[in-house]
Amino acid sequence: MGSDYYASNTVSLVLAWIFCQPVLFAVVGFIFWFFQKHEGIPWFVSAWIGLFFLWLSPIRYMLFQIIAATAYPVQSFFAFFSLFYSGVFLFVPIAFSILFALGFALPLFLNLLLVGDRWWRNLLACLAAPVLALLGSVIFGFLLPVAAGVTTQHLRADDIIRSTNGPAYFAFVCLLTKIDADVPPLFAQTPMTPRDYLRTHVAMVYLGKNQQLEFVEKAYPEIAHQLERSQ
Repeated sequence: MGSDYYASNTVSLVLAWIFCQPVLFAVVGFIFWFFQKHEGIPWFVSAWIGLFFLWLSPIRYMLFQIIAATAYPVQSFFAFFSLFYSGVFLFVPIAFSILFALGFALPLFLNLLLVGDRWWRNLLACLAAPVLALLGSVIFGFLLPVAAGVTTQHLRADDIIRSTNGPAYFAFVCLLTKIDADVPPLFAQTPMTPRDYLRTHVAMVYLGKNQQLEFVEKAYPEIAHQLERSQ
């Protein structure tokens, strides 16, 4: 495939790793919070709920989003200034807050409402945990394309794709599996490495149509040439 057009420069990678450190510490603290003893909730119940919400809810994907978002401004001067002139600094937090509230916080809150001082309530809460966590994922998956259309699909493909390098790449590989993120049919024509999986997914969700074509032409010129010949 030749050189990697979407490789980040060394300065961008170093800054991305520096800026993501608070997020990484917050992730570790968040995971421990799920499995610690909470007042009024038996430890087994809280750990059971925490396990299913970490596994089946969209929270792992959201953590990847946060890390990628911290890497975006350091990809180029254009990316940094786009935070201000395009409203990214305003619309992205709003969109993410809505996704977090409806996809994770609300289902978790409803689950915790079922917990009580009776055994049957704790049993009901444990049975409801996977259902509510999956419901959150369905809601998140439905709203994600809408949120991306408002926040990122007008930005440059170069900066969006390069923000998936470094810490975002490792977060994606460590936190997510092949069933956690959709990919376009194009993925089957790539070498199908984890990086291809990540980039084709991000291109499909977070780039506009014109930027998606640009991504294919620059990342997979052979595939783009084949598509042109088939048309």
